[in-house]
Amino acid sequence: MLKNAMLASIKKGRLKRSRIIVISQGVDAAPARDATSLAHDIAKTYELPQDLEEIRLALANIVRTARGLHISEIHLAMDWDRWSDTKQLLTELRVLPIPVRLIADTRAREILQYPQQQLRGVVSFELQRAPLTASERAAKRAFDLAATTIGLMAIAPMLLMISFAVWIESPGPILFRQTRGGFNGRTFEIFKFRTMVVMENGPTIVQATSNDHRVTRLGRLLRRYSIDELPQLLNVLRGDMSLVGPRPHALAHDRQYGNLISTYPCRHHVKPGITGWAQVNGFRGETPTLHVMKQRVQLDLWYVTNWSFLLDLRILCRTVLEICRSRNAF
Repeated sequence: MLKNAMLASIKKGRLKRSRIIVISQGVDAAPARDATSLAHDIAKTYELPQDLEEIRLALANIVRTARGLHISEIHLAMDWDRWSDTKQLLTELRVLPIPVRLIADTRAREILQYPQQQLRGVVSFELQRAPLTASERAAKRAFDLAATTIGLMAIAPMLLMISFAVWIESPGPILFRQTRGGFNGRTFEIFKFRTMVVMENGPTIVQATSNDHRVTRLGRLLRRYSIDELPQLLNVLRGDMSLVGPRPHALAHDRQYGNLISTYPCRHHVKPGITGWAQVNGFRGETPTLHVMKQRVQLDLWYVTNWSFLLDLRILCRTVLEICRSRNAF
């Protein structure tokens, strides 16, 4: 805002503008000249010729002009692929006791917007950042451990009763185990109370739907209120999952949608969660169409990009309300 106010004052002549010379070679200097003119008074522009002798004469003329017109700075609009030419030009201009600036071309401007790091003479640019810093990951993990431990102790009797009910209702194990995609594409085994008469965990997995004949009577109740997800608190303790994050999908679905949605793998930039931003925004349960899955992925990526501790707390609170509404659950 201050920058805009200063530029506006310069345009109206309230602030004195420095006089500069713009030198170009091998590029269209018009965009740079137009942008530079907003903050500077361009006294002269030069386009260097190709012939070496003509370049020498042009530089001598530039030096005379700079001294005669009391030039404050010289700006170079050069081809960044011709760095040796730029360095030679800078050598010739060192006779002048004024700053010489190199104007970034389109590619350089794009690169220079990223955070820069210098380490032992090596300069690097962070083109992609991790969604969470090391300290943020540690804080999120500490909260997961504390909340999960307290939660498991509080609901332990209920978990035992549900386990007994699953065991006596239909034959099969109490816990359903399935391989899912986790953080950074690593796989893990997820735990849920068994709600179906099948235990699919292979290259072809059919999503559960409303009125699915594979779902048991008790399983339908558990799924309606997401009680079947409670054993995933064990996954949180093991470090496979977080309380909040994009819901993990079966590997078969990861492969399917990874080929159809280009941004789908970015969901794995954080740990998967028992609940997530997509779930509290109406995308809980079945994804019957590709369009619905794209919307879910879009919400997951928003969470990955905008993570904060307060956002996690907000999602956990909204999850309770969402479960009570039992929207999109069966």
